[in-house]
Amino acid sequence: MACIVRHDSSVGIIEVVCVGRTTAEDLTEAETKRISLEKETGVTRTLIDVTKAQLSATTLDWLDLPRQLYESLEANRRSHVAFVMPTAIEEHPSVYFYQTACRNRGWTVEVFSERKTAIDWLLSI
Repeated sequence: MACIVRHDSSVGIIEVVCVGRTTAEDLTEAETKRISLEKETGVTRTLIDVTKAQLSATTLDWLDLPRQLYESLEANRRSHVAFVMPTAIEEHPSVYFYQTACRNRGWTVEVFSERKTAIDWLLSI
């Protein structure tokens, strides 16, 4: 799998790190594990770091996460997700579409270009 999902108890966040070619299936598997870990730990702050990933998911794949997966797994709408992109975020319009789709369905997702800024945002909420 291209993504590792873990609970960082020292900071109080769930971290999803994807490396290399990352498909829609990889994202779905990682998000399934993340939501399960949220339920297990009670942690509602997640950092998704794809700074070392080559994303191959389509816009529809991104839409399916909040539209189908999150709904079917009953993901916590009080969760906050910070998504860190690998390059200039303007080059990844699908991720902005994902952010908007999540917000429209009640999940808080913010896209960042720097890991530190994303973590600072998570820790401020």
